[in-house]
Amino acid sequence: MFAMSVLLFAMSVLLFAISVLLSLFSFFFSTSSRAGTSHFFLRYCGSMPFSLLTVLCCISCFSLVTVVQSSPAQNAELHRRLVKRNETSTLTQGWTPSPQGRGTIDIIRSCVLTISLCTWSTLCVNLPAVGEGYWHMVRRKLYLVVIGMWGPEFIFMLAFGQYFSARQSAKDFHSLGYASWTITHAFFADMGGFVLQTEDFPAFPLTARQLHYLVKEKHVEFPSTNEKDIKHKNKAQSFVRIVTLLQISWFSMNCIGRAAQNLAMTTLELTTLAFIFCTFGSSFCWLHKPMDLETPVILTPATTMSGILARRGDRANEPWELTPLDFVLRTDKKEWLWNIGWSWILAVLKDVFRMNFRPKARPMERIPNDDFPQPPRRTFPLLAVIHGTYGAIQVIGWNFHLPTATERFLWRLTTTSTLVCILVIMLLDQYTFLSPSLFKEFVPGYSPEQNAPPIEKHHESWAGKHPVCKGLSRLAARMQNPAKRHPKWKIPMRILIPCIIFGAIYTLSRTYILLEDAISLRSLPSSAYETVDWSAMFPHF
Repeated sequence: MFAMSVLLFAMSVLLFAISVLLSLFSFFFSTSSRAGTSHFFLRYCGSMPFSLLTVLCCISCFSLVTVVQSSPAQNAELHRRLVKRNETSTLTQGWTPSPQGRGTIDIIRSCVLTISLCTWSTLCVNLPAVGEGYWHMVRRKLYLVVIGMWGPEFIFMLAFGQYFSARQSAKDFHSLGYASWTITHAFFADMGGFVLQTEDFPAFPLTARQLHYLVKEKHVEFPSTNEKDIKHKNKAQSFVRIVTLLQISWFSMNCIGRAAQNLAMTTLELTTLAFIFCTFGSSFCWLHKPMDLETPVILTPATTMSGILARRGDRANEPWELTPLDFVLRTDKKEWLWNIGWSWILAVLKDVFRMNFRPKARPMERIPNDDFPQPPRRTFPLLAVIHGTYGAIQVIGWNFHLPTATERFLWRLTTTSTLVCILVIMLLDQYTFLSPSLFKEFVPGYSPEQNAPPIEKHHESWAGKHPVCKGLSRLAARMQNPAKRHPKWKIPMRILIPCIIFGAIYTLSRTYILLEDAISLRSLPSSAYETVDWSAMFPHF
């Protein structure tokens, strides 16, 4: 039975690898004018549904079969053989029913419920576009859930940046004399809560910085929306967060009690604790952010969009990407590597897997949910500590019981790799700002053709004479800026290649950790099914 599950797992991995290779092949070597059966095969097999299907086969075949194979009837025989061979002093058992105490289904139910609350109920998605409904918000929330499942620290990073962006907005409006502008107003604005509607241009949402500019320049009146009106639109923020807080508090206390009484914990519970740690951080940052809002506030300026742009001058004449007010968001500072890297990933997903998570219409009709605002540079040591703590939580399971020695080795390898990859990517982010001579491409206005050293110019002329090198140069240029955005979004190859390598290692490690959380339930120590004796921990009469 176990051998069959391993065979199914290997076949699923092979199908997934073939799908990825076909996707990359169709991305880099196929053209839009090419058609036919082979081209259709590449597009179909390289599509995301096909890849997702193989991943599901990989998880379901290997997880369910190996867990179910350890039935209660096999436990006694397993215990007898283990004791007879004297291979271990820890008795283990497979699937255990729950009527007599804590069973396998109780462990799964508790962890799944807690992770679901951490990845779904605490998310605060932005307002949908005008004309969109509830299911559009559900689909975008599922998108953030997938991100949170593979990396809950990404959701925390998103909330962390949004929190400091809202704080800065409150300070900016207070400097103009609008003391009634709160951090809740700033969150509401950055969610797309204020929509600008002019006579000569389609309506589009404003960010808090763009609204601050329009109010400062007297293009629009200061919004009369007060904080109570925003909270009144909030549907279930307080109730959902209270339920989530109670569940994660009880789960954390139970894990602490098990550790205090030397009762075994599962890797699934340890992973859930890591989710809880990131959820505490994101919930704190989103404490004043509204949840599940659908109706924006329409702002009508006294002038037209042409008048707003004409008053700004030459800076407003630059090509815009999302809205005509993009010039408000442009600064002379370097772009944040995290934001550039995330845009690179989305561009690759769009081209390779035909997945587009960003608004297609221009001007954009809604603010994307995965836009990472850059936090202050002084907070990066705090971010490193939080990310490191998240990775260290799973390293705690270094000596946890796992069914085989190979699985224990892989658990140690992947948890350590996750921690190392997080810290290395953050160091690379810092390095882009500490070494300006290496990353001049991040400075707006930098021209590689004019500033390239002589050896690079010679390499370009040499590459132009060789078709293979010329093709590699075009491939490198496409990889550096697949979204074909502003030149300052170009990623140097010396930073792109390490990020791709460590990002791939992180993704594979996280995939194995989630897989091991499921398959390790087939063989757990007997103490994992014992409940915490709370009466022994607290004094009573």
